[in-house]
Amino acid sequence: MAGAPTVVDIWPVLVPVVIGGTFGLLGGLIGPLVTQYLGERRARKERRSQLFEAMISGTYEYGEWLDTFRRALVFNEAVEPGPSPLNKVHSIALLHFRELLRPVMRMNMDGIRYQEWMINAARKRNDGDTDGFDSGFPEATGGWINAQAAFLDLAAKYWTDRKGAV
Repeated sequence: MAGAPTVVDIWPVLVPVVIGGTFGLLGGLIGPLVTQYLGERRARKERRSQLFEAMISGTYEYGEWLDTFRRALVFNEAVEPGPSPLNKVHSIALLHFRELLRPVMRMNMDGIRYQEWMINAARKRNDGDTDGFDSGFPEATGGWINAQAAFLDLAAKYWTDRKGAV
């Protein structure tokens, strides 16, 4: 009988159809999962890079904030320094960049010393000591400037060691 196909005759036609269907089904199920995983990974890298940039930017903003704070406190200028940007820098380092936490804390301590100098200078100025109220200024600012420079150097090394993939 030439008209009735046997099982042996059907397999050469059926195997490619079954394999193709399996690949299509797996591609339809696995493709979106792989795409989602890669998209989330890219978004995490981008978010981490944005946080790193915010931390560096906050460091420079803190320097400006200290200057505004000094003008308001020591010279009684009518400027409002607002909250310290170093709080944001510290929280980003604490949550995302633990390797940079120690230099941020050092920067904070030297900034506090600078603020203590400002308070003492304002006190002296208010007491009428206009000649000696600025004594100790280079030492007070030097610690903060050195701490900021050390942090920025370490952050730049952190960035370059990871080729920008923080």
